[in-house]
Amino acid sequence: MNSPIFNVSLIDSKTILPSVRSIGDQLNQITHTVNLAGTISKSQVMAVKALVAQLSKLLNEHLLQDTEFEAALESALNEPHKK
Repeated sequence: MNSPIFNVSLIDSKTILPSVRSIGDQLNQITHTVNLAGTISKSQVMAVKALVAQLSKLLNEHLLQDTEFEAALESALNEPHKK
């Protein structure tokens, strides 16, 4: 009864999934090519790094932006409970 209540906003998956799918498809193509060849080139390593950076940026923009919520939650969890 004395616990804080938080308003959590959900992300519309329609906005993020196409980008995640595209990055995943590109990574899969590189992986398939590397598995067939048995070797990996410098350009393929650079492409994987770039795709991982894109994915990280995408997640930061869409999923990790609620620092205000995280700060409020941490504050509430660390507060002594009032009776």
